[in-house]
This record gives sequence, structure tokens and C-alpha cells, in this order.
Amino acid sequence: MTETDLLSNLISMVNLVKKEKTIIGINSLSKKETDTIQLINNLKTLLQSSKANEPIKTIDPQTNSTEQTNAFINVLSSIKQELAKHIGIPEDALFEIQKYSFLEGQSLLASISRDQSENTHSDFIAPIFRSNFIGLQFASSNYLQILEAADIPLPKRKQIVSIEAHREFRLDSLSLNPECCDRRIDILIIVTFKDNSEEYLAIENKIFAKESDDQTTSYSAALSAKVRESNGRIDRFSGLLLSPYSCVPKSKDFRPIGYSDLFKVILSSRNKATSAIAIKYSNFYLFELSSTILKRLWLFNKSEKGALQ
Repeated sequence: MTETDLLSNLISMVNLVKKEKTIIGINSLSKKETDTIQLINNLKTLLQSSKANEPIKTIDPQTNSTEQTNAFINVLSSIKQELAKHIGIPEDALFEIQKYSFLEGQSLLASISRDQSENTHSDFIAPIFRSNFIGLQFASSNYLQILEAADIPLPKRKQIVSIEAHREFRLDSLSLNPECCDRRIDILIIVTFKDNSEEYLAIENKIFAKESDDQTTSYSAALSAKVRESNGRIDRFSGLLLSPYSCVPKSKDFRPIGYSDLFKVILSSRNKATSAIAIKYSNFYLFELSSTILKRLWLFNKSEKGALQ
């Protein structure tokens, strides 16, 4: 990464945070945003004060020792520290994750301009809950931990035999009940237990968007109708509204959960995983999360969370 690249990344992070906070109804700047804007101005001054014919230096402490390059190295270190603090993991764990890249430290999703797409992220999230793809141990670990992260009680039945995760699942395919509609749930997880009973988990994903109208309320009505019609075969349904800032859902049957929570769930499961596909897939997506959505979240003050209604 060059000094110009770092400056561009910082400007991009500030602009993304500003854009998303405007969408979800927060118009004030956090102290971290204010400090980062000042940092950007300082870095611009550093660059402009360089000689016009001096080539851009690569940020590498082993090959460059100038004051300017050291300033940028300190910025990179500070960003990693803040990001690790925001996610709630040790900095060395984050450093380890950031080595898992197919593009020499660059985000694959960013390279194809899909790093802020909620559909793309949903496409990558769903497979971590598919036992026939990722393995039952890993899928079960992710499922149970994401329930815990959202303060949802764990299943009464202990033995999970399979987990499915469906993308863009049509609500009207669940039930003939008039409460159902033709809306689509981003991810619907169906967990099957040894006695053939089931439970559902609906995940609605929001990036650069907030919940529209009665979205989670209509999901709740349809899923509740399905549970009632099952004659006890379906134990329950739960719902999550996943977003970078843990926005609060309108339905009381849905719980808010943030991308940093999802990151910690996958990381914890990865650390206990035994299958090669689970380790490789989780390494890839953990790196993508730390390099895209999470990279800008340390600018956000958690104290602002109460405004996300």
C-alpha cells in the first residue's frame, strides 16, 4: 500500500460512514470521525509538501525511514488497533486474519466493487450455515453462537442432524395463510433435530439501507403462521436484523445483531473447526469482513446505538 492508497482509503471510509449514517438517521459526527477528518487533512499536507518529482514511497518500515513514511506507518498501526478494539479481539488475531487474502492483502469483493453489497454478503453468509457444504460441526457452531450473540435462548432439543440456509426465500411459499405475502427473506435457516422437529431462523441483512415499512413485522406474521400450522413439528422461529450498526428491528420477534458480532461468531467457530473447507471458507470471509465493512466501523461511536431505531 502506498501513502496515496492509504489517504484514499481513509477518505473512502469517512464517506461511507457518512452516507450510511445519513440513511439510517444519524446526522452527527462521532469524535473518531472528527479526528479522522483532521488526520486526512494532515496526510494531505504531508503529501503536498513532498517534492513534486519525488516518487510515492511504499509503506514499508524496512525500506523507508523518512518522517513522512513513519507517519503513515503509525496511521496504519492505529487503524488496526482501533479495528481490533471495535470487534473485541486481540490485535494479533486480526493481524493473522489479514494474511488470508487471495490478492496480496487486497479485498476480492472490493476489486469487483461488491464489498458494500448486501446481496453479495448474504450470498457469502448463507453457506456458513449449510451443513451439507461446510460440515455439520461448523454450521451448528455458527448457528448456536449467533443465537447466543443475539440473546436468543438455545434450542431445547440438543441433537442437530442438519441445517439448511436458503437465500431470497419467498414468504408465500411457507403458508397459505393470508398473513403471508410475496416478500423474500434474505436468509432463512432451517434446523432439523434427531426427532425430525425443526426450528427456523430468519436473517434480514441491511447495508446502506434501513428496514422498510413493516418488513420484519410481515416476516414475523408469516413465520408465526407456519409454526402454528405445523402441529408442533416446528418448535419456533427467531429473527435477526443484521447490519453494520446493529439497527433495531420493528418486530419484537427480531433481534438486532452487528457485523462485528457475526465476525466473532465465525472466528470462534473457525478456531475449533477441523474440516479443510470450513477453515478455508471462514478464513476467506473473515478477511473480507475485516477489509470491507468492519474496516470503517471503528469510526462509529457505540454510544450512538440508541439512535438506531
